[in-house]
Amino acid sequence: MEKRVIDCEIITPMFSSGSMSTEAEFRVSELKALMRYTYRIASNIVQTKHLYQTENQLFGDAEHHASPIRIQVVEKNLPKRREPLLLHKPARPVECLLDGGAFEIVLRKFLDKGENLDFYQNLLILSLILGGLGKRSRRGRGCIAFAHAYEHALYLTRETLLPWVTEQLNVLNGQLANSENATYMLNDGEISIHPKLKTIWDQHKRPVIERVCLGKPVSNVRSYLKKVDQASHDIKKYYKPVNRNFFATGYIGGGRFASSLLISVTRTSNGQLIPVYTFVKAIIDPKKQEQVLDINYEERNKMISLIEKGRI
Repeated sequence: MEKRVIDCEIITPMFSSGSMSTEAEFRVSELKALMRYTYRIASNIVQTKHLYQTENQLFGDAEHHASPIRIQVVEKNLPKRREPLLLHKPARPVECLLDGGAFEIVLRKFLDKGENLDFYQNLLILSLILGGLGKRSRRGRGCIAFAHAYEHALYLTRETLLPWVTEQLNVLNGQLANSENATYMLNDGEISIHPKLKTIWDQHKRPVIERVCLGKPVSNVRSYLKKVDQASHDIKKYYKPVNRNFFATGYIGGGRFASSLLISVTRTSNGQLIPVYTFVKAIIDPKKQEQVLDINYEERNKMISLIEKGRI
């Protein structure tokens, strides 16, 4: 059995709960789900059946494959407080795990299946850079960074963050970062799909990563989250989608659609808090209409501009 222990810290309020919905709780199941989701949206496998088979081999399933990886969370200090989930308007406070909370993630590799432990460790790191845990995790809540000692060992600065993410996205697809056949490429400060794969990418009938870019450093977490919440509201006024009220940044009326712009916050090795904006393919009713929203990213670019406007 191999084991890795990673010291972690919550860097934006985490609104996560278990069976007692009024009590904040760190849930390991959400962490596992985030890793699976990150693998899914990063994979270039077109056929859904093939994707699920590969995913089950890596993570296990309820019927045929035992998971080769075990994840344990050891709490050190997880302070709680009641805070509003929405910051752009009056909202009822709910209990959350505060930023600054500390814990350990223990990774254990049990079976001679799946990938090696480095693969799972890097997938965990990638998942926590691109996403968060709990409610409104697509709006910057529940973000996690690594304790300073581990940050120093990994040493990701603003300049090296996107190159590392690009490399890991390609590793998930069995490729080298600089290979001519690489799925993802880094150009002009953002990650995108290699132009040669555009035709293949059009065949995907599920959310897949299409772009990743960074925002300006965050000096005050709650001020930034308030900007995110306000932009989530204002985008409905400033942008008129082609398909009625179907917004790529999320909507509730006429069905529910989770935002295809994932907003997270990560921390670099030199202590900067950096927003990470991840664009996934915005496809609705995949079994029926297979409509793709915001093909040219106008809506999502507008929302990012609303968030970043006026920030120094």
